[in-house]
Amino acid sequence: MRFRIKIGFGLLGFILSSNLTAQDLTPQSGNVVVEHYMPVFEYKVETGSNAVPLGFASRFAVGGYVNPDKMAAYHEGLNDNNRLGAFQRMSIQLVPFVGLQKYATVNKQKVSVYYSSESVSGAKFTKDAFGLMMRGNTPFLGQEMKVGNNEIWSLSQRKLKVKFWSWKKQIAWNVSLSQVVNYSHIRTQDLSLFSDLRGDSISFDGKISSQNTNYQPSGTGWGLQFGLSKSFDFVRPNGKRWSANFSLQDFGFVSIHNVKTVSRGVLFDQNSLKPVEWTGTNTVNLKAVNLNYSDLRAGDWIDRQRDSVEAKLNFNEINQRGTILSPFEVVVGLSSIGKGIMKKHLTQNGYFVNLSYRHVLGYVPRLEVGSRWFSKNDVAIMPSVSVGGFDVMDINFSLQYKAYVELHLYGMESFIAPSKWHGGGLMLRFRYPFKGS
Repeated sequence: MRFRIKIGFGLLGFILSSNLTAQDLTPQSGNVVVEHYMPVFEYKVETGSNAVPLGFASRFAVGGYVNPDKMAAYHEGLNDNNRLGAFQRMSIQLVPFVGLQKYATVNKQKVSVYYSSESVSGAKFTKDAFGLMMRGNTPFLGQEMKVGNNEIWSLSQRKLKVKFWSWKKQIAWNVSLSQVVNYSHIRTQDLSLFSDLRGDSISFDGKISSQNTNYQPSGTGWGLQFGLSKSFDFVRPNGKRWSANFSLQDFGFVSIHNVKTVSRGVLFDQNSLKPVEWTGTNTVNLKAVNLNYSDLRAGDWIDRQRDSVEAKLNFNEINQRGTILSPFEVVVGLSSIGKGIMKKHLTQNGYFVNLSYRHVLGYVPRLEVGSRWFSKNDVAIMPSVSVGGFDVMDINFSLQYKAYVELHLYGMESFIAPSKWHGGGLMLRFRYPFKGS
């Protein structure tokens, strides 16, 4: 018999869009007219974990069979405490429109408007929690599973972003109005499960809460966020040129309503999504009654006793609403601007280092170090190595053709060996030249 506990969390997630930058300023004849290459479409997805391989994470996210032996191998390879996360965004420019010759200007500041759809997910979980969720309790009969403290969080939004920027001052700021379409937050604390060796009874204890809005196409909340980016160019006493930049994006709040909460051992207030108090719980013993051996082997006896099981577990249900801090991102960067060192068909043109943090469950500060190279056919190449983020370590590679197209690949080692390495992603961006003074 098997008593199966299913905790659903899908992680496929995304990123940093709307980096409005002006590039390749080109003076024209007559009046002073310049071209600003502005991103009109961007898609980015980033995933990672400190222990779960990309091959398993992608199959779990999009669906696919994983045989029991591989599942057991994934389980044995986990740490006692693990993290997993993903971030995904698709963004398109609404104003100015592609094909127009000029962009809008308000008080001498350039203006652009973007629409984006984004999802972000994160999880922190124990090895036993993964085993119970993915393998059931059958492989662990006669054992007590210390599921412990776990947390799974996800948020999906649509956004309308208005951005103001000045190329001469190297500064940009934006305001976003967002609509929440899905929210989920699952927590456990001191959770444990003992399954009898015969499979006809279990002992369950611990605290658990599940907050969920389900997917709501018409929206189940709203948010307001602010963004700011600034760059500085300077020359050191030795004559070397450097550039520093700072970016804070999507900082604000998200108000969510119509949240259905089911909990055991947790007290909640209707107007706050944070637990008020974690309370004590008692061990619950569940035993199959008047069932033959085939019923026990099928593992469906728990469904036949659902009413008595729910009464013993004593779940509380409440409808909630509340406000949370938005999943913002901070980036600080420093880069050198080289004079150009020719090496065969490539010119090395400086180095860069970026330190970033995203306020998402499962994300740790990320440090990236890389260099810039240019070829004779107007292609820029930027290899880099990073540590942190959703992942542990990533080898990254970026290509840019003039100012029109950018392709960034994150965690290339995971694409080469997805059953061994933990995370990967990509970003694709298209720019279009808009003219203005």
